[in-house]
Amino acid sequence: MKSIFALVCFLAIIGIVPGCTNSGKSVPEIELIGEDDIATTDSLFSEMSQSQGLKAAMLFYMEDNAVIIRPNSNPLIGADAVNFLSELNDTDFKMTWKANRTIQSTGSDLGYAYGTYRINSAKIDSILTGTYVHVWKKVEDGTWKFVLNSWNETVEE
Repeated sequence: MKSIFALVCFLAIIGIVPGCTNSGKSVPEIELIGEDDIATTDSLFSEMSQSQGLKAAMLFYMEDNAVIIRPNSNPLIGADAVNFLSELNDTDFKMTWKANRTIQSTGSDLGYAYGTYRINSAKIDSILTGTYVHVWKKVEDGTWKFVLNSWNETVEE
């Protein structure tokens, strides 16, 4: 429970949580260190999705109680997320992504990445694109696992 509270506080500080704005007041500067840890992990996550499939990559990089937020769906948490991923048939598509920005907390135990993704499908003759955010947590063994994974399709203008 403490880790969820810490995550919500972290997201509120960096401005990701909707409704948590500062009404024009200046935000205190946060010292950011080790951005390469998050950038590297997020990139390796994408590379694993490309080479081994989205299911394998998600199951490898997700923290036990991770939350997955998919378009037009309720959040999947922990075991429900694992069940969803276990049933995922990713043989007909490849999903990759590239971070536009990565941030790591001063304490070097939380961070996030956001950017754009691409889905190449063998079944359709087009590429699907969208945006994503991954919130990362350093776990006991020193590796990074995502605690939140969310994506949205790109809205055409």
